[in-house]
Parts: sequence; structure tokens; C-alpha cells
Amino acid sequence: MSDHTNKTETLKPAKRETDAQAVEREAYAEERETHVLESEAESLIKSYAIATLAVAAVPVPLFDFVAITAVQLHMIRRLAHLYGKPFGEEIGASVVSALASTLIGGLGSYATVGLLRLIPVVGQAASLAGTSITAGAATYAIGRVFENHFRLGGTLLSFEAAAVKTSLREHYETGKAVVKHLVRRGEQEAAAAAA
Repeated sequence: MSDHTNKTETLKPAKRETDAQAVEREAYAEERETHVLESEAESLIKSYAIATLAVAAVPVPLFDFVAITAVQLHMIRRLAHLYGKPFGEEIGASVVSALASTLIGGLGSYATVGLLRLIPVVGQAASLAGTSITAGAATYAIGRVFENHFRLGGTLLSFEAAAVKTSLREHYETGKAVVKHLVRRGEQEAAAAAA
């Protein structure tokens, strides 16, 4: 028995983490997780903005509107999943329509741009240039608004399009620059690969 006692006495107790250290460790882990989520969301948003550029390049009048909406809806679904939020197809579609209307000034002006494609060569070129950047920037803006909403704990049911109008327009302006940069980078990579 004394042999057991001696072994127990010689073992040193493990260093215990203080409450402050535990809180600091948890805060660091949470901050790191948040950073990883935000980085994944940013990458996802940019990839959908690029996909929207490709869809907008299809020279079929009004097809692009339907296809772009589908791409944006899928992006929101993926963002909701990333942040562990429920997603409803019907609510998502109505929210995307409301946001697109806010950005583009209603379906009438978007349809007008789409109808430009009916004019051979000149109309198609003018429509393509305007629609692609607009669509990519709109997708980027919608993605950023939803990423922020989901990150702060919101859901599709708690989303209010009117409340994010200013933020949406700011992200749209940023989105134009981001999309143009992504296009230039893609062109440079394609040229380098061809060389």
C-alpha cells in the first residue's frame, strides 16, 4: 500500500487552464471559425458572380433573367447551408426578385436591356456588355447581403429587403469592381495558358 501511495505522491498534477485562458482559447477558436466561414462565403459569392457572367452571355432574350435568378437562388441556398440556416425555395425566389428589382429598377428596365438582344450584332453587343457586368455585380451584392444576414443570425423568414436597400447598393458598386477584376484576371490566366 505504501508503494501505491508513493507513486501517487510523485505524480505531478496536470497544469490546469485558468478561466481567463479558457475564455481566450474559446474566443480565438470562435474568431477563427468565423474567419473561415467568411472566407468560404466570399469564395462562394465570387464563384456565383462569375457563373452569372457566363449565363448573362447567352444571347437569348429574357432567358438570362430566368437563369440568373436560378443562379442567385442556388447561391443563397449554399450560403444558408454554410451558416446552418433553413432554406425555402419559394421564400428565396421572392427575396431574390425583390432584391433584383431594387437594384435594376424593376423588371421593365431589365426586360428592355434583354430586348436589345433582338437587334442583330449592335444590340446584342450592347446588351451583352451591360447585362454581364450588371448581373455579376448584382449577384455579388445579393450574396454579400445574405452572407451578412446569415452571419448575424438571420434567416430567410427574418429577411427584410427594404432594410438592406442601402447596403445592397453599396455592395453592388463594390461588386462591379470585383467582377471587372475577376474578368481581367480570367483573361490574363487564359492568355498565360495559351502562351
